Amino acid sequence: PFIPLLETAAGVALVAEILAGPRPAEVYFGLNDLSLDLGRDFMFEPLAEGMLDAPAALLCAAGVPFGLGGVARVGTGAVPAELVLGEHVRLGSDRVILSRGFHDRAATVAEMRQNLDFRGELSALKAAYAAHTRADPGHLAQNRAAFQAAVAAVAAKMR
Repeated sequence: PFIPLLETAAGVALVAEILAGPRPAEVYFGLNDLSLDLGRDFMFEPLAEGMLDAPAALLCAAGVPFGLGGVARVGTGAVPAELVLGEHVRLGSDRVILSRGFHDRAATVAEMRQNLDFRGELSALKAAYAAHTRADPGHLAQNRAAFQAAVAAVAAKMR
């Protein structure tokens, strides 16, 4: 299957063109490399700035599933995973790329298995995502404002 990973501003700008060609099975946006390409200090800044709103709307309208990179475990992350997942729901994303922090930077699969209840952590992510899907638009707007504030705070500390 054709599964693009868009990690630059130029790549994100090609979503309409990508949809005009052979249908992708799904699409992913790599937020870390995208933020570097844009000269941002923090990976979630392009998402907080609304850069993915229009491409997400195009993908939703075309019925192409998509996801975003950088989700930590529930209750963790520079920006809490719960806030990030609310943005996924707001945009229509139903896929994620797990962050390096999700597995506490385990060096081996054995180390990850020893230190992490992977199934349990995935269940927690799914539950947090599902809670946002059941929420009303006002909740998603509040989540977006909290997400943007958290991103701005982290970015300010990084500068």
